[in-house]
Amino acid sequence: MAKRKPKSTKGKKRNPKTSRLEERWRAFAEAYLDIGKPTFQRVMPSAIAAGYSESYAKGLAYKLLDHIGVRKWLDIVRIARAKADVAPAEETLAWLSRVMRGNPCDLENPREEGGGLRELSDMDRGVAQALIAGVKRKTRIIPGGENGDITEHTLEYKLLDRLKAAHMLAQYHGLIGGREDQRTMTVKETKILVGYPVEPMPLAEWERQVKEMLGYNQPLDMPEISISE
Repeated sequence: MAKRKPKSTKGKKRNPKTSRLEERWRAFAEAYLDIGKPTFQRVMPSAIAAGYSESYAKGLAYKLLDHIGVRKWLDIVRIARAKADVAPAEETLAWLSRVMRGNPCDLENPREEGGGLRELSDMDRGVAQALIAGVKRKTRIIPGGENGDITEHTLEYKLLDRLKAAHMLAQYHGLIGGREDQRTMTVKETKILVGYPVEPMPLAEWERQVKEMLGYNQPLDMPEISISE
């Protein structure tokens, strides 16, 4: 008996009803996750924005979040936006490196005497991103007597923390503590590093000093080092 050939699905058209539902699920997910918009994490406005009727949105829209098709699109939209909006590791490390190498002298305005600051509009964007955490503008009116009042404008910049950026980069490279895969010092190594005697002293005195520095109350397993009694 001849075997039946499987039906070909090539060129098979999708059900128009399914396509319309998929489009609504996608539109609902995009509206529901649209940060800063009135629909953000609000079911009824998101359903209306996706094309559902107002009566459905008021009575049954809450069920959409449990629908498998909607949940699928919520995951798709989250992943797509994360890829577009969230800085990857390489970009984050590059920015930390720019902050660490930032030179505050780049904020000075060479056209002003007395060390005036550049305006943000006159500053290179990369310099601003690597140096500035905040901006403060002050206005002061100085009584001028017969010549009238004088209005004084001052500009202040809050700088990014270069030391903190360097610290975070050092942690990433394993130069200092902070990474799970970095080997921590053993108690014995710490005792040698912290309490190694700088001059001849009795062993009991050395042990007392190490315990005091490390806050130990229990007897220490001291390394075998020759010390004069």
